Amino acid sequence: MSIEFMLLDSAVRDIVMRLTALDDDSKNNRSFQTLLRALNRENLLEQKRSKALNEKVKKYRGAVNKLKVEHRNQYISHVNTDASVLPRVIDRPVKFHEVASLAVSLMDDLAGRTLQYHFKMGSNESINLRDALQAE
Repeated sequence: MSIEFMLLDSAVRDIVMRLTALDDDSKNNRSFQTLLRALNRENLLEQKRSKALNEKVKKYRGAVNKLKVEHRNQYISHVNTDASVLPRVIDRPVKFHEVASLAVSLMDDLAGRTLQYHFKMGSNESINLRDALQAE
């Protein structure tokens, strides 16, 4: 059971890293900001839609920044020298649901259609991210 908890803890860290990567506006990185800039640069968006998408990107950036700070402060920093490493996925779950939902919604809006999001585990099992977020 402890291995299962460690794997869940690792999966949560991976999800948080992926969500924060969508906010990285450094050169040569894929993020919502760089995608929006590219769409605007290529004149693929009308001004009204571009402005609405920009507001959604700002909302995402605010939410993901809050997640980054909370995750850093509660899970990966301020570790005492005598502390043991225990998975906290059950007693102190990371609250990434809002940011993940915003990311899914924003990507749909940027694409201009509803996209499918699946996470494949193993050879047969697949999780529909949209369904999982709605069930939360």
